[in-house]
Amino acid sequence: QFVALSAALMFAVHPVSGVAVNYICIRDLLLAEVFLLAALLAYVRLRRLGGTPLRWAVAVVLLALSLLSKEIGVVAPLLVLAYEFTLGGESPLRPRAWLRAVPFAAAAAAFFAWTRLGLKFSDVANAVAPLEGTAYRYALTQARLHLFHYLRNYAWPFWMRPAPLIEPAAGLLDPAVLAGLLLVGTSLAAAWIWRRRAPLAAFAVLAYWISMAVESSVLPLFLWASDYRAFPAGAFLFLLVGLALERLLRRPWREVAAGALIVYFALASVSMNRVWRTEESLWTHSVAHGGDALAHLNLAMSLKDRQDPRVKAHLEEAVRMQPSFVLANLNLGLCLIDEGRAAEGLALCEKARDLEPGWAQTWHWLAQAYGRLGRRADAAAASRRAAELDPRNADYLRQAAFDAQAAGDHAGCLDLVRRLGEVQAPDARLLFLKGFSQQKTGDRSGAEASYRASLRLDPAQAQVAFNLAYALMEQGRFQEAAGWFRRALELKPDYNEVHYHLSRCYEHLANPPGAAREMELYRDGDAAPVPRK
Repeated sequence: QFVALSAALMFAVHPVSGVAVNYICIRDLLLAEVFLLAALLAYVRLRRLGGTPLRWAVAVVLLALSLLSKEIGVVAPLLVLAYEFTLGGESPLRPRAWLRAVPFAAAAAAFFAWTRLGLKFSDVANAVAPLEGTAYRYALTQARLHLFHYLRNYAWPFWMRPAPLIEPAAGLLDPAVLAGLLLVGTSLAAAWIWRRRAPLAAFAVLAYWISMAVESSVLPLFLWASDYRAFPAGAFLFLLVGLALERLLRRPWREVAAGALIVYFALASVSMNRVWRTEESLWTHSVAHGGDALAHLNLAMSLKDRQDPRVKAHLEEAVRMQPSFVLANLNLGLCLIDEGRAAEGLALCEKARDLEPGWAQTWHWLAQAYGRLGRRADAAAASRRAAELDPRNADYLRQAAFDAQAAGDHAGCLDLVRRLGEVQAPDARLLFLKGFSQQKTGDRSGAEASYRASLRLDPAQAQVAFNLAYALMEQGRFQEAAGWFRRALELKPDYNEVHYHLSRCYEHLANPPGAAREMELYRDGDAAPVPRK
């Protein structure tokens, strides 16, 4: 009871476990761990009480729920084997232990077959770095990180941070790499030796390394390290700590030591949770303790005051640390354009495009750069390319439609609006955009319908009321047009141009006093715009 309670409390309050709570995007990891441990517990129970079909079904269904949460459940067959060779008392030479792992392996295989062949999706393919020779360097780097990053974070969690700066291992003879390999090798050898006389400790060691192996072994992921990767293994690490306290200390000293560790980890969590209060506090902490280019980019983007000199400083540092970082180049380029350094800024945005020409996001932000420089045709071409590369992205389609209209390509705008309508329901602003391009291409009845639909969604749009009135006036429907011009004035009393067109309507409606009054109001207006034709 002491071991279980102390291990559970340390695991619950440690800041590594807190990452899975603070970082909302990895709540899936919490679910996966809960279901994986539940599946393991169900398996231990069926081994003790007997393997009925119902008990096997419960264990396999719990594993399926773990896999559906996150793929870390793939280690379940190895955890079963670790249990069999330690607490289960089985010999690796006997097929019985291996056969017990088959239902879990089959569940994992079925899951990956379904996602890969059925859903046409592979999370592994999205996460693995395709660079030649990366697997070897990744494995050596992970050997070093096990000792000098992940285990250090458990002992001293105050340096934990997202996007840590990790230097890849120089080679096999790197002393830190050798120390990490020694740790892994000796602990596994010790676990194998202990499997008879200390089976629970042996199981905890094996389960720790099995849990870490998913993301921190030889499979080269794009990120060298992430603090939450150690979370699934934490339960087994603290089980080892509880066993060590029970073995090495007598009562009441083991309770005192366990209590002190729990208090220490809890206070560390309180301290570290304050780091997660805002994006700025989180990324400031990361940069202060050694963040990589992503940390500098995220800190720059978290600053609400875009005139803050730290914005450009951290973007420049991100590009310096990783010259091929597409998002850093894009954001620094836009920052320089806003500063008035147009040529330098645009060069960085075009460099980002050249680095990732097949990525829609680079074209989308390049279009933003062209737009800020007044290059409307280039902006329209770039945003259309973004929409072609990611045709289901409503933001890209919308921006491409606006850019096409700004460049005078009203037919292109209408095509993009049509495609956007296949992705999402039209809103008031989009309907206004559609109506304006319809009006420009001579489809007055279509424009009228679009303007009316826009006003039904948002009746307080002065400009839409004006455009509807203008479209009606072009069709010779002066009475209706006058009503909508008056509505535009109600919504925007200083809209001086409305008086000019109202005067024209009143002339056609044989209302000379009204026409004269509106023309006088128009002439008295400040800086009246040139009337539309």
